[in-house]
Amino acid sequence: MIVLNKHIKIKKVLHILWSGGSGGAEKFIYDTALHLDKDKFEPIICFLSGRGWLGEEISKHGIKVYFLGMKNGFSIIKGLRLFNIIRKVRPFIIHSHVRNYFCNFLIILFPGIYKIYFEHGGDLIGNKPKKEIFFYKYFSRFYNLILTNSHYARESMTGYVGIDPEKIRVFSIGIDLEQYNNESILKGSMRDQFKIPRNNRVIGMVGRLSEAKGGDDFIKVAHEINKIDLKENYTYVIIGDGDLREHLENMARELNVSILFLGDRKNISSLLRLFDIFLFTSKWESFGIALLESMASKIPVVGFSLPGPKEIIDRGGGILIEERSHKKLAEVVVSVLNNRNMYDKLAEDGRLNVRENFNIKKTIKKLEEEYDKFI
Repeated sequence: MIVLNKHIKIKKVLHILWSGGSGGAEKFIYDTALHLDKDKFEPIICFLSGRGWLGEEISKHGIKVYFLGMKNGFSIIKGLRLFNIIRKVRPFIIHSHVRNYFCNFLIILFPGIYKIYFEHGGDLIGNKPKKEIFFYKYFSRFYNLILTNSHYARESMTGYVGIDPEKIRVFSIGIDLEQYNNESILKGSMRDQFKIPRNNRVIGMVGRLSEAKGGDDFIKVAHEINKIDLKENYTYVIIGDGDLREHLENMARELNVSILFLGDRKNISSLLRLFDIFLFTSKWESFGIALLESMASKIPVVGFSLPGPKEIIDRGGGILIEERSHKKLAEVVVSVLNNRNMYDKLAEDGRLNVRENFNIKKTIKKLEEEYDKFI
């Protein structure tokens, strides 16, 4: 262990998450690993499944990465490797981002290590949170601290499972604004790469193709936009992959909506230059890091209102409507695109919102303060 002086040693922080694919939790881990004060903390990453592109990118920065190759939550033999990794690494803090029961059982076998669980929302605020409730009822007592990304998620946790509110902190995830200083990337040239006509209006979304992200609602809103605005040509782009991709592709064909499915991509900051509007249609969401990425890129957000994302958008950068009406949301999208002053104000307000409230350089300091309390 590297010694800085007689009193301070670098503390190892072991982050545990499922995989290295695209997602809010994964983006948070990537930025945290890069920006954490390396004079005080050494980040180490363990992916229970595959390392993916994220693991490859983190490794390039000299950060130690492990991956177990678990295929599902019941891969016990591969999961046992986590026990040996913890014994080998001997971290000062285990910062977990997964609810895998078996791996959490292994984590609690190390009582001398401080433990933080980060609740990213997900199915806890979905329509069937039984597994999540069981997880907290059994495992929350073994964690020293629980972080969550919105006040709404915190209220859900205390309401569902009765965790002591003093044990839960709301921690607003930040992003690296410098990654989204992409004015030099010309929108037209980006569209040429994907054979999108330069004069088309481009509506997009970023997220896993799962029920929670509302890809079906995205397609239905797109269908309504095409019916409402016959004067303009629209292209729709979905960045992300998942189990529902084939279903969504079939649905788009049935509704005669032309959608460019780009799959899982790592260069989100560049691809956002394709968009004119980020269309937010999630069915449940506790936060929404893709909203921050869009606003940082000066892309206005228009979508359905949800409590967690509303905490972001209320500070500027978009319009969320309360009624879950595909037609009304389509009307708002067209209205914003037809009002240049409104569009420019939303774009500027969104960038300012991220810079003031969700800048990784500010939020990482708050995370380090939580780590410091254990020291």
